[in-house]
Amino acid sequence: MSGVALTGSNQWMSQISSNMNPEKMAALAKALRISQEELIGSVQSGTALPASATSALNVDDIVKELWEQEPDSDAFILGSELLKSEDKPDINGCYLLGSWFGSESSLAQGVGALVRRDKPVDFVLQELQDLHEKMVHSGLVGRDDWQYTIVWILTRACKSLGVHSPQFIAIARVAIQQNWLEPENCPDREARTLHDLLKKMGAVNEFKSSVQRRLKNWYAHSFAKKRDQNSCIRKILCAASPLALPMYSGHSSTLE
Repeated sequence: MSGVALTGSNQWMSQISSNMNPEKMAALAKALRISQEELIGSVQSGTALPASATSALNVDDIVKELWEQEPDSDAFILGSELLKSEDKPDINGCYLLGSWFGSESSLAQGVGALVRRDKPVDFVLQELQDLHEKMVHSGLVGRDDWQYTIVWILTRACKSLGVHSPQFIAIARVAIQQNWLEPENCPDREARTLHDLLKKMGAVNEFKSSVQRRLKNWYAHSFAKKRDQNSCIRKILCAASPLALPMYSGHSSTLE
């Protein structure tokens, strides 16, 4: 039988076992573009995966397939587990989380598809925190790129479910607690995107004080470093309440 053995240098293979639930097994078979029966047969016998699966053996490609499949919690969790199983994910694994500078986030797409009005998001929040620990705390992914994914997820949830939906509030609560929305992590050209999201979050009573602090940081950060670089930011600063702006002498005349 031609193909690739279930043991070898591909670390993710160690995550495959006969104890994997049928839903995860089905999701993995779909990602590998083989039948569930073929995958189960290879696992149980310890023989090679079918040759048709060899083109998808890179863990990054498999995770991408799992996260971008039709909304499926088992596929999403399995993708996260495979990425976390890597000792040190390579640059392609990091790209799965996206960035402010043009790299779409497969993670955000997967989460966005799972955040629905009638579904709890507890498992999503757990995976996000675990991935943050694995990818950001280790220095593999920058805080700014992680923020891109979180802002994308929250912006989509706000648009589709509303700022007062339990799902949006649950994700926003963790994002605030984990300091994922700090203005200093946002690049200049996307500062307005973060500002718009924070303003929407401020409508939730639970978040008012936390959001107010971050908005003040946003204004201070933007006023100090960005007022001459971005016309959109200048407009926001000019329209802001004087109480929100940093108390710099002569700031009003500088902005006008």
